[in-house]
Amino acid sequence: MSELKYLLESKLAAVAEIQRLLALEAKCLLEGDEKDISQLVRDKQQALDVLAEVAQRLEKFLAREGLTADRAGLSRHIERAPDRDELAHFRNRITDELRFCAELNRMNGAVLECSRAASERALRVLLSPHREPDCYRATGRLENIGSRHSIGKA
Repeated sequence: MSELKYLLESKLAAVAEIQRLLALEAKCLLEGDEKDISQLVRDKQQALDVLAEVAQRLEKFLAREGLTADRAGLSRHIERAPDRDELAHFRNRITDELRFCAELNRMNGAVLECSRAASERALRVLLSPHREPDCYRATGRLENIGSRHSIGKA
């Protein structure tokens, strides 16, 4: 197996793990499972670290080959490789899976934002100063809102 094929397979495996964790994260967010979400955050960070390490190894490989450490350099190497069709397939799958991960991450962020906003609203209500409920006096005036308008007499 060529070094590039090994690196692309490793990158695809790392991306697949991130995708799996993002899907689990979505499930936990929707179900309100705070216990599992904290473990998923740690697992997701580890998977991202693995992906970064594989990406760094890929960049070093391309640099050793005298190519730029970007998509263009990777494409140039793939074009001249004997197993170019297989390598191109890996590159395209990685790109597609990364796009899907980005979409999952965006959706999870939207769920988190809704949850954060709801929590913030609840905290404002819970932490606001206690106020006696408004009620009518025997004179027909409301108490506790400063109203001076009479709505009727009892």
